[in-house]
Amino acid sequence: MAAAYGQNAKGRLLDDYLGPRLGPVVMPVYLECIRRALPVFTITDIDDIQGRIVACERLLLPFSDDGAITTIIESLKMISADGHFEITNLMRGNANLPRPKLRAVIEGDLIHRMPGRAGVVDVIEFE
Repeated sequence: MAAAYGQNAKGRLLDDYLGPRLGPVVMPVYLECIRRALPVFTITDIDDIQGRIVACERLLLPFSDDGAITTIIESLKMISADGHFEITNLMRGNANLPRPKLRAVIEGDLIHRMPGRAGVVDVIEFE
């Protein structure tokens, strides 16, 4: 994350780390994860400094202590159809903001099921 965002987040609040430009794009995903107390998966496109489209896949996993969310573990994966891209300052390095492509809350019982009976994925619109 530090390479993609151009700085280390250690010891900083997430909204301060993201700043006023990226905060409105990224924070609603975290807030929805907390509000629903469920995992959230997103895909967002961003252009690297060479103009290549990079898909940023983010999975947020909320953890609670007595019902209140206390921790969110994030898995972040950057993927390019070209097979390569420039990660340095990817999220802050150009004038274009990240473009959300998919935002989904993973709901339901995620235990093993028979084929064709998967858990429910709720594709949502964020405010």
